[in-house]
Amino acid sequence: MRWTVVLAALMVSPAIANEERIARFAFLAETVGPLCAQAASEVCAETAFVLVDENQDEALTLEELTELRNDLALWLNADETSLTSTEANTITLALWIIDTIGLATLFESYDADADDRLDFAELTADIELDERPLGVVVLDSDAIDWPSLRERLGVLTQALPLPQ
Repeated sequence: MRWTVVLAALMVSPAIANEERIARFAFLAETVGPLCAQAASEVCAETAFVLVDENQDEALTLEELTELRNDLALWLNADETSLTSTEANTITLALWIIDTIGLATLFESYDADADDRLDFAELTADIELDERPLGVVVLDSDAIDWPSLRERLGVLTQALPLPQ
């Protein structure tokens, strides 16, 4: 009987942990999503940064970003997400890019001072944030440092239709 209880607890524990992670990411998406649709891109990015910075040390570690990436994947695959197919496909592509290049490689490419932490300036080095909503900024090819981004993405730039 004891082993049955222990086995059941071990089987349920990851499901509960995953539900908590999905709920945590859903909170992030529900908080930042509507804000980013209307607010200045800088406010959007700063708000997201603060919410993701779990220890509030004003920098993101590879561990924090790995957890965020994994929570995003769990949330994406959860039944309760209400994403459009375009949104789901965009997130799937972003995860594929991250996984293909490797999060550690991307992290290192943005960690300009090699302190194993990304501050806000390092994380947003390839985008010029301003008063426009983030969706408008990312569609403005002049707001993105394409040469720098291409260098970070490496060989993947040959497979992606990136602006010159």
